[in-house]
Amino acid sequence: MPLSEADGAAYWNANAAAWADHTRRGIDIHRLEVNNPAFFDLIGAISGLRVLDAGCGDGYHTRMLARMGARVTGVDISDAMLATGRKEEGLEPLGIRYENLSFTKLDPFGDLSFDAVVSMMALMDCPELEGSLTEFAHVLCPDGMLAFSILDPCFITRRLEWISDADQRRIALEVGDYF
Repeated sequence: MPLSEADGAAYWNANAAAWADHTRRGIDIHRLEVNNPAFFDLIGAISGLRVLDAGCGDGYHTRMLARMGARVTGVDISDAMLATGRKEEGLEPLGIRYENLSFTKLDPFGDLSFDAVVSMMALMDCPELEGSLTEFAHVLCPDGMLAFSILDPCFITRRLEWISDADQRRIALEVGDYF
């Protein structure tokens, strides 16, 4: 059963400090070595574009987009995650606007407000995927770009179990009930 937006916000609020620490210390090698390079190759040159970062979390990717020259607005449902992004924006201003709202309800933005909507590893947590895609269509300019990445569904099944060796080191992840 998917989480409600309120449940999702509560989860991310509770984990915001740990998540920010995790990303800032570069612990997620998969993100650094696979996801980020592939995603940023996909979106290409975005300098000067108005970009909405949907599900921006703590602003980690939002800041990367701004450093590439985009004029970025980040939206997220977690106050605590956004607080991290706003704090970093205060320390190193890049012109980022952060808004605490769901990307399923982008009413504060007018139609055709953005040249691109990006969402990195957030749409799979959205309880209203169709609603979010409808909202993206409203805020995107004609010929605008929608680019997103999601966790492969095999990693969000009802049964996941780490397999450990004799020294209790994780060596494999067993995935079950995929379908």
